[in-house]
Amino acid sequence: MIRRHATGGVEQYIGLQPQLLVSSMYLKGALWYVPEKSKDTIEPVAPTAGIMLTGQSATQVIGKYAELAQSLGADLNAPEVSSARARFDLT
Repeated sequence: MIRRHATGGVEQYIGLQPQLLVSSMYLKGALWYVPEKSKDTIEPVAPTAGIMLTGQSATQVIGKYAELAQSLGADLNAPEVSSARARFDLT
């Protein structure tokens, strides 16, 4: 995770050689965990995906993360996922 106000975060992120950066968004097109001043350095390192939080229920946001995970090859029927979903549905 890139800390919005931390020093060294960008260099640490680049050093991880990420394949994808996933971040929440409160404003369309503005990844929450990507500081504006570092955007031009961070975004070329790996593709980015943003999940909009504004105007969404928690269930909708979780659904968007699930869609992204599935598109990346995650098995949403795996026992760990099914168990987590069941625990969430109880709340």
